[in-house]
Parts: sequence; C-alpha cells; structure tokens
Amino acid sequence: MKTIATIITALALAGHGLAVPAVEAAGELKARADSNVFVCDSPRFLDTGPCENLPVTTDVCRGVPANLDNKISSISPNSNIHCTLFDEPNCGGVASPDIAERVENLSDPRFNFNDKASSIKCFLK
Repeated sequence: MKTIATIITALALAGHGLAVPAVEAAGELKARADSNVFVCDSPRFLDTGPCENLPVTTDVCRGVPANLDNKISSISPNSNIHCTLFDEPNCGGVASPDIAERVENLSDPRFNFNDKASSIKCFLK
C-alpha cells in the first residue's frame, strides 16, 4: 500500500514540475528536479562561439550536444544544483571536480577540464 501512495505522490508532483522522488537501488527515495546549466565553448562566456542553456534532471547523466562536445570552456549551473563533467559519454571516464558555481575558465588549475566534457551529471545542493 505504501508503494502505491509513493507512486501516486510522484505522479502528482511530476505534473506540477516539482521535485519527484526516485527510487534508489537500496529502496531509499531521492529527490530529482529539473534545472539548467549554461555552457559556452569560450572562456568567460564570450559570445565568440556556441553557448547553450542545457536542461538537466538531477541524478541523471546527459550527453553534451554535438556542437559543444569536447569544447566547453565555461560553465554556470543554476543555484540549486552542482555538477560533474565527464570526458566520455554516459558519464564515463575521467570526472571533473565538483562544479557548484560559475566557472569562467575550465582550464583553471582547480578544474583542468577545458575542452574535455562529453557528458554531465548534476545533483541537488
């Protein structure tokens, strides 16, 4: 009976664009939310090349669009999330350090991830 109530609650919340609990492997619930990450292929978000506001769902891996694959130089996650970049598709390979705020240049030694990202995964703060 508890499972049916959880499903009904999740469906009701999903219809309103609110965080939806997701069942984890161990049976614990974890909130998910839709958010955005602004990325550009140039440092300091300069308008010299493509920039995109990528829609993300927390705790779900997503690929980087083809026009930005291995080209992201600056990134700014929305204030409710923090993200990790990966150098391979499907959030595989080498992971970047956690990105919780605007990073104007991913070649900064704290990140060292300029022009390397092929996928991204974000989490609620």
